[in-house]
Order: sequence, then C-alpha cells, then structure tokens
Amino acid sequence: DYLAWRALAVTFLALDDPVSAKEAAIWAVLYNYHDADSWDLLRRVGRELGFTVAPARLSKRVDVRHERDGSVSVAVDSSIGDLAKISWLGYAFVRAVWQYEGRFEARNRSATDYFTTFEEQLEAMASLAAVWSSESLDSLERNADLDRLTRITDTGYLGEYILFEELAAHDPDIVALLSPSQLHRVKQYIERFVIRGQTI
Repeated sequence: DYLAWRALAVTFLALDDPVSAKEAAIWAVLYNYHDADSWDLLRRVGRELGFTVAPARLSKRVDVRHERDGSVSVAVDSSIGDLAKISWLGYAFVRAVWQYEGRFEARNRSATDYFTTFEEQLEAMASLAAVWSSESLDSLERNADLDRLTRITDTGYLGEYILFEELAAHDPDIVALLSPSQLHRVKQYIERFVIRGQTI
C-alpha cells in the first residue's frame, strides 16, 4: 500500500535516516505512479542524498488512427528530427498491426474490446529503440528521450519501463498483479533510470 510506504518514508526522514526513507519512498511511487506526494517525498530525499528524480515516460510523438474508409493513418510530430520521425514510425506501424490488422484479436480471443497489452507495448517500444539505435549510429542528430530508451533497452529493463511508465502510469492497480520478482525488477528500474545522479 503506497500510503503505508509513504508514511514509513516520512518516519525515516524524521529519524534522520534518508537512506531508509529513499527505499520506502521508491516503493510508494512504485505502488502509485500518480501520487504527487510520494514523488515529492522521493525528491525531498534526493535533495538530502544528492540525486534527482524524473520519470522516464516518453511523450508519444505519433498518432495512429483508423479512418472511416477502413484505412489507417499515422501522423508524426513535425517538431522532431528526421531520424526520430523514422523511429516513431516503426513504433506506429507495430501499434497499427496490433490495433487494426488483427494481432490483438488473434492473441486475445475472449476480449470484446481492444485494450493496450504489455506484449503490444513491448513490441512497439522495442521497434522504436531498435530503429533509433540503428539509424542514429552515424548521425549527428540526437534525441535525449530516444537515447534514454535505447539505454533502458540495452540494459534489459524495457519490460520494467513498460510496466511502470506505461501500464502502471495508466492504471496503478496493475502493480498489485505483479509477482515479487517483477516488483523487485521494477524497483531496480526506478533506481537506475528514474533516480539520477546517484550510483546504485
């Protein structure tokens, strides 16, 4: 329960134990992505221990739509660089296949309505990272968000990124469905990529 973890973090701070407060505050934000007080508490601990806190969730730079004539349209943010656009197209094509070309129905036969699944997000984000990693190797074009996503992918935390920054951000209750090993891995993801400026 995020309220219990948040209260524990406050207690540890009152006892002048910021290291234990950090642990408790991490669990608080893990259990409720949308609780601003838990995030503020983790940032407060960061000020004492010398780290900053910033969720790594990417702003989506594409919009995939199913048109009335049955076609699928993809609109890409015109403000980003050309290689970033190409990379986001890779993401959009995967999402389009899942939503409109039957992949969702094939894998979720009992579902009556479409919903975004972990597998869809994993495939789409992996495509985004792979295209960016390949296309940007010999380019001067930089994109901090995509560079960070590539690091997350290369270190094996893409699944945890999706669980925390995408699915739990959409529905915090999903955390209650995670196994202890998944929770531990998501906590490690937060320590590596959400907390910045402190060696883990």
